[in-house]
Amino acid sequence: MKRKTSRIEKEKIMNDQIFWSPGTTLEQIEKQVILKAHAHFKTKIATAIALGVSERTITNKLNQYDEEKRIQDEQLMNERRAREDLLLKARGMTPTMPSNVVNVIAQPVELPMETKKAVGRR
Repeated sequence: MKRKTSRIEKEKIMNDQIFWSPGTTLEQIEKQVILKAHAHFKTKIATAIALGVSERTITNKLNQYDEEKRIQDEQLMNERRAREDLLLKARGMTPTMPSNVVNVIAQPVELPMETKKAVGRR
């Protein structure tokens, strides 16, 4: 009697597969293979041995994929901020400053007496 495949088993099978369709580039397929192999083998050296490449190649590819993901996430965040700013402007409100920009208002600072004396001697 044939045993039914559980939902969890089906999901694992789907996660282990590489998907290809017309228009998929070799670079995209390579990325899928490396990421899925690394997820399976857990270490760079085991992944490299399984794929028949150097550990350095795996390291470089994983770093490249991380950088691409960081850039993509940053672009998505900037697009989201731009949409939020447009919405705020449409509502007559002031748009927010990006989180990586610091709005500083210059204020006079009282220097310690030692510093004033040192500056006065020059």
